[in-house]
Amino acid sequence: MREERHARAHLAISSVGACAALLWFALTANHHLGDGLFFVLAGTAALAGLLSTEVQGRLNLSAAFAVSLLAAAFLGPAAAFAVSMIGEGADWIRVRHPWRSVLMNIGGVGLPGLAAGAFFPDVDSTSLKFAVALGVAACAALTFNFLYISIAMAIRDGRPLRTAVRHPLDLLPVFGINVALTIALAELYAQSGLAAMTF
Repeated sequence: MREERHARAHLAISSVGACAALLWFALTANHHLGDGLFFVLAGTAALAGLLSTEVQGRLNLSAAFAVSLLAAAFLGPAAAFAVSMIGEGADWIRVRHPWRSVLMNIGGVGLPGLAAGAFFPDVDSTSLKFAVALGVAACAALTFNFLYISIAMAIRDGRPLRTAVRHPLDLLPVFGINVALTIALAELYAQSGLAAMTF
């Protein structure tokens, strides 16, 4: 009975997050979903999803995160969500997560990209301010993802929330690699354009 209550609570949280993300996407979808950069990022996310590495069962080391943040910075929230979901779809093909986990990931992965795209400042992409803003957005998105997934899984498993959200120090290198990769790819695109990304 207790496990059933935990499962229902996990499903409720995952459903709310997924519905919020899908609604946000529907309200912000625009012409950027047809841009050349979007298709390059979507293809990269799909490939990255097939090759991602799971760290401690909660955080993936994958270029899919980096390209979703690039979509947020250059194309806006809807493109960021779509790119991240394409990456998640490819990851599902590789791992075949249960449908409850898929529902959880729609919110846990999609909402950070949507927020990053919605609140990313309008600054010159070749400036230091852009790199700093992207780094801050990447850190915020990773932190949100970590907390969302950790809390949802703790509720599902009946574990204390305090221990679930405690940030293990050994995850910091994973955070750093993801943030550095995001900034490096953004700088590459800003300096060299779409040709560099397709290469």
